[in-house]
Amino acid sequence: MPWPYEQVGRFDADRMRAVEYRYGLLPVEDAAKSNQLLQPESGVRPYWMLGEPPITDDEGALVETAPLLIAQSVAEVEGPPRQTPDFLHVFATRHGIGVFDEDWFEYRQRMFELLTLASVEAQTSQAFVWVIGIDRAMPESARKRLEAMVGEHPNIELLEVELKRDFRLDLARWVRKEGRRRGADWVMTTRIDDDDVIHTGLVERLQEEARNFLALGRGGPAAISAVSGCRWIPRERLARRVFHHSLGLGLSTIEQVEGARTVYYYNHMSIMDSVFAQGGYIKCIGDDTAWWMYSISRISDQQAVNPDRYDKLAEHKKTFFVDDETLRLYGMESGHLAALARVPEPVLADIPEQLTKRGLDLEAVIHRLRTELKHGKDLEESERQRIRDEIAMLHRQRRELHQGLVKKDIALPEKQS
Repeated sequence: MPWPYEQVGRFDADRMRAVEYRYGLLPVEDAAKSNQLLQPESGVRPYWMLGEPPITDDEGALVETAPLLIAQSVAEVEGPPRQTPDFLHVFATRHGIGVFDEDWFEYRQRMFELLTLASVEAQTSQAFVWVIGIDRAMPESARKRLEAMVGEHPNIELLEVELKRDFRLDLARWVRKEGRRRGADWVMTTRIDDDDVIHTGLVERLQEEARNFLALGRGGPAAISAVSGCRWIPRERLARRVFHHSLGLGLSTIEQVEGARTVYYYNHMSIMDSVFAQGGYIKCIGDDTAWWMYSISRISDQQAVNPDRYDKLAEHKKTFFVDDETLRLYGMESGHLAALARVPEPVLADIPEQLTKRGLDLEAVIHRLRTELKHGKDLEESERQRIRDEIAMLHRQRRELHQGLVKKDIALPEKQS
């Protein structure tokens, strides 16, 4: 049938240079002379110019462009892959920052030890550092219990922070300092919560994807998300397969050490959009593997916001029993779950979301006063002391606010020796 659209301009045969180069009929220097389908201001470099000198504007100024994300195209145009640069891998976890209730910690740390720690210990690759962020005013009993759990693990570091809001920046500082100390050019940071579990092969797979990205020879950042997993109730060994494009579990970023901001810089719900908007690299890990199991418990702050989610999962028609073979895929044994089930699950006394908001309001005032003290070089000593006293008072209020998370009429049994 005849072409139904009227030709509005002369056919530009010069544009065929790209196609001719793609099939080996034209050298790259001749292909690069063609009129570009995508101009420099579009932010995308034409594929036949990958590996060639940077595109410049009419004044000779460098124009930053985003290379294609397809590894196959890079390999075809540039030849053998480059040697992969060394990188530092950092797992990062927030553990009870801003919580001062000892009963809450008693149960949460049981979950951490029996679930998360066991899962991370079982990873097929141990080439990472695990940074666990804690409150510098953490209850003494909880601090001693945590130190006893992680004391024999040389790749675990405890990072003390003053406020919950400090974790993101303090982690980034720690990562940059450690990266420099190790002489690494790149760092991958990975999120994991203190009550969740990951497939024993996830760390190895994340590191493989990091090497694939670094072999491209392009700049960062990059974001990697394991999108297939399960929601589960550990106490009842019930789970359901789910998909999530960027759950904060195994979610990772890859950045140059200098200027690294870490995965916690981003909102985990919008990280893919944010990294893509920067011209970054995106990778989703799926296939038939459930890479993580996201824990549902009644002690979670999310349970207070959505009180039906525990029962909905337990009663869902696609929920299945997690057998011993499946547990071992995540580094756990049936004894871990049996031990957890023997501990009565605490009942929350208040709505954590509301407590968190009040706590963050206090933190905002403390932060403002800290900043005033830091930059107030001309302040009289009496005024500086007044500010220090006010900060101390606010810290006491912060501790008192978060000491009553768990109802005291629930008695936790003593640990079995």
